[in-house]
Amino acid sequence: MKTDVWVTIAISIIAVPLFIILAIILMIASIIARPLIFPMAKIVVRIMLVVLGIRLKIEGSFPDKGQYIIMSNHCSFIDVLLLPAVIKGKYTAVVALYNFKYPVWKQLLLSFKVIPIDRYNRTHAVNGIQTAEEVIKTKGYHVILLPEGGRTETGKMKPLKKGGFHMAINTNTPILPIGLEGAYEYKPFHRKTFKPGKVIVRVGDPITTDRYESLGLDGLLRETELNLKTLSGEV
Repeated sequence: MKTDVWVTIAISIIAVPLFIILAIILMIASIIARPLIFPMAKIVVRIMLVVLGIRLKIEGSFPDKGQYIIMSNHCSFIDVLLLPAVIKGKYTAVVALYNFKYPVWKQLLLSFKVIPIDRYNRTHAVNGIQTAEEVIKTKGYHVILLPEGGRTETGKMKPLKKGGFHMAINTNTPILPIGLEGAYEYKPFHRKTFKPGKVIVRVGDPITTDRYESLGLDGLLRETELNLKTLSGEV
């Protein structure tokens, strides 16, 4: 076998059972002391990133105050570990419905009150976005959304979907762009093996709501797309 296959097998033997144990701990925490789940998650993802052979570098700083719709490029399964490593405060996310078919992962998502959307059912997707809007208005959570609607298959960003931008305008919530560089190289969509190395998480400047009227929906989408491409190193 090639070296990268052996490395992937070795990492998986350690990472999979460890993730299940840590996920169960987070689920229990969400029941008995919910506010602790967010700082605990930051520790859990850092542990998992080390086990996966990822050297995390963070550039920029997550704002200390405010509520945001967090948008990021989506390039690998490890994206779900990278974003919680930098977020401050309480958060949930909008994710594709298929994530809920894996039992342990499903329960962990439910612990974070993650909102599923069916990308192939417009009515279901709209309902999911409306649910996220209600969470923003009533819970004060940040909402994570990956606006490409799926992982890149080429390393280049896909066109962005409009749902998250409607949500930003409807709730008058600023968008915080976060770019990920190196995650695609670690584990791209079509490759089965891992390639340990450095991954950079770049936190951009918020796109503030006072610009929404002048930008409009399409302008806000283009502004976010350019930010994400710059922060992720694509341009």
